[in-house]
Amino acid sequence: MGRSTNYTLGQEELIKSTRVGRSLAILLVVIGHLHLAVSEFHFVNYFSGAKIGVALFTFYSGLLLQYQYERRACGFKINTWIVKRLSKIYPIYWLGLLLCIMIGYIINKEGFSFETIVWNILGLHLYVGLFRDIQVISSGFMTSPYWYVSFIIGCYLIFIILKDFSYKGHLAIGSIIILPVLFVYWFSGDHIILALTALPMFLLGMWKGQQLAAGKKIYTNNNICLMLIVVCLSFSAVGYKLPFMIDSMYIRMALRVLGCIGLNSGSYFIFILLGHLYNILINKHPTLLKWAEIPGNISYEIYCFHEPLMFFLVTLTSNGYLWMGLVVYMLAITFFSYYIQYLIKNIKIVSTS
Repeated sequence: MGRSTNYTLGQEELIKSTRVGRSLAILLVVIGHLHLAVSEFHFVNYFSGAKIGVALFTFYSGLLLQYQYERRACGFKINTWIVKRLSKIYPIYWLGLLLCIMIGYIINKEGFSFETIVWNILGLHLYVGLFRDIQVISSGFMTSPYWYVSFIIGCYLIFIILKDFSYKGHLAIGSIIILPVLFVYWFSGDHIILALTALPMFLLGMWKGQQLAAGKKIYTNNNICLMLIVVCLSFSAVGYKLPFMIDSMYIRMALRVLGCIGLNSGSYFIFILLGHLYNILINKHPTLLKWAEIPGNISYEIYCFHEPLMFFLVTLTSNGYLWMGLVVYMLAITFFSYYIQYLIKNIKIVSTS
């Protein structure tokens, strides 16, 4: 008899697998942005790895926020919760922002208005930029990742409003279809489009967090799950690449919806598959699991620092050291992120002792 590929996944393996999931997500984001700084890596743009990574990050944010809320041992104090969440986001973000401004000014001669700097410091640049000429600050290496920090702050507000709402699944599924239709006109690659593409995953994560906290399990077949990932991500690639070549608004709209459905569904099936992978690693290769979780433990730091530290990649590749530049860049963002996390943790320990 062949080995069964049917599995039942519960809250323990699915919640604990999020660390491996964040490792995969940050790897996809970093690799997916390489082509923006160095043209030799143009091939990574074909599979939209950065979009998948962002979708996974967003799903895990909604999942863990809702799961922790449902499993709380005492009452929910909004003020305490907001301070705790923002204290995790802003220090790392501000360091990354400072690094961006310094490297952007010194290396790439990038300058920013005082108003742009203020709104970026506050983390509200994504929303204020809808009404005013506010940039998302970057070092000038063709990618502006800090839109996501502003987006997550908005997601915290959504969580506060919807944390007790019973029909999160309806909102998630509806938003996958409605948001691409409503904003089909915004086809210039604005960061708000990226945010609206990721929003359904946050709602889907909240829904699944609520279900897992209630003890619900997921029944899955790995072969079918893997097949669905391939199919869904193929839909995503078609939905996000082809519309730029098509003039018809209605066809663009349909493709946009197809891309959003494919991206969000594919990312969800990746989450399920990672739950099974966690079971394999914890039982057979626990040491490998610990190594696989390391990037996930510093994923937010890597996200905040990977754009300004592209300086190493661009400098070395422009001098003919393509693969050496990639290795140095990956090592630089890993060690720098780990050191900053360690430093901030120790500062917090000293301040509370």
